[in-house]
Amino acid sequence: MRQLAHEDLPLNLAISLHAPNEKLRRELIPWAKHFSLNEILDAARYYFDQTGREITLEYILLAGVNDQLEHAFELARLCKALRANVNLIRYNEVPSLPFARPRSDDVMNFQAILRNNGINAHVRKSRGRDIDAACGQLRRNVAATSASPSVAGEEATQASRLHQRGFTLAELIVLIVILLILASIFVPYVLKLRENSHRIRCAHNLGDIFTALQHYAHDNGSFFPCVVKDAKNGGSYTAYSGPDDPNPFAAISSVRPNDVTASLWLLVRGGYVRDTGIFICPSVTAQKDLIHDPSGRTVAPSARANFRRSSNLSYSYASPFSAAPDYKLTETLPAAFAIMADKNPGVPVDVPFGAPAPEHARINSLNHAGAGENVLYAYGAVVFQWRPYCAIGNDNIYTVQAKAPPTTGQSIQSTISGLVGSNVGPSSAGDSFLVPTERDGP
Repeated sequence: MRQLAHEDLPLNLAISLHAPNEKLRRELIPWAKHFSLNEILDAARYYFDQTGREITLEYILLAGVNDQLEHAFELARLCKALRANVNLIRYNEVPSLPFARPRSDDVMNFQAILRNNGINAHVRKSRGRDIDAACGQLRRNVAATSASPSVAGEEATQASRLHQRGFTLAELIVLIVILLILASIFVPYVLKLRENSHRIRCAHNLGDIFTALQHYAHDNGSFFPCVVKDAKNGGSYTAYSGPDDPNPFAAISSVRPNDVTASLWLLVRGGYVRDTGIFICPSVTAQKDLIHDPSGRTVAPSARANFRRSSNLSYSYASPFSAAPDYKLTETLPAAFAIMADKNPGVPVDVPFGAPAPEHARINSLNHAGAGENVLYAYGAVVFQWRPYCAIGNDNIYTVQAKAPPTTGQSIQSTISGLVGSNVGPSSAGDSFLVPTERDGP
């Protein structure tokens, strides 16, 4: 149940309880000794806390066993602590078992106690009792029939067994076909729901990062995070250098100039981001940076200068490093400037702006299987785009428009495919170039 709570599936959980205390539950359910009642209820409570979906408790009423008033009061106390609904099920008689169906008055009194205590309790209707086909009856009767078949000669018995075996095989084939059909319909639907949920959480991550960027800019003269620039080669970037360096701005530092990931890590060093999990897209399998030293010991964020490995970062950040004299990464950027997005795939861009959507899947971020990318804009909005040509003038957010800034009087078309690589940087004030890429880093 705890694992299921993190699968982002739209499922309502039902638990077979059948007893309001540990002693009675172990008497009724043989396997209950493997999971205590408290363990099950704690896991159910965790599922509710994580998903917000209320739990349903299934409770079969057995006459004189678990249908007494004290049992109803015990169950009510459990439900209040769990925020659970209750399905009350009248036991259906089976001749070979020592249980009896409860009286209608006892069932109604049991339900009334639960409802008077604010519990949403329903009594499930029994169907098929007149032909021994209600819940629990059919399987028991089939088993009993199979255990003592009528004997009308050895040949008749063998023929009957062969007939039963063939019928069972036919049923199995039909069942498999039905399950395959249902799976072909249901599985893609569930996967789509899960991915949609991941996209929403991914957008929330980028929104939280934007809040941190704003606070950083407020404290640093409107500039977004940026470590030391390479005075000789402003139009390039590096990534993931010197993760254990205590000061990326020191004269002698293992953090290389133009390190874009160390720039983003300044949000963590400065306390603007306290949970590094927001740097992980929910659609990918990755682990957040646990802020350990090389020996695995937890250290203060200020003792680190960078993400330890590329798998600790699922997003790309607008490179602060450019040779263009008018390029400044500040909070006063044009609204359509892309600040962050799902990680740059780092592939050569051979798909033009006007190509159909299936072709853009090759140059979209890998985070969402090529379907598109969540993009954080300078005005704070996060939009899921189906192609990377989505910044100022349909600029490709994963490439630079030119290898070097244009000369006076020269213009660059924003919708060109552009260039990608660590040896280039934004070529103009409106050129969004989000890095690192999937090909960068350890």
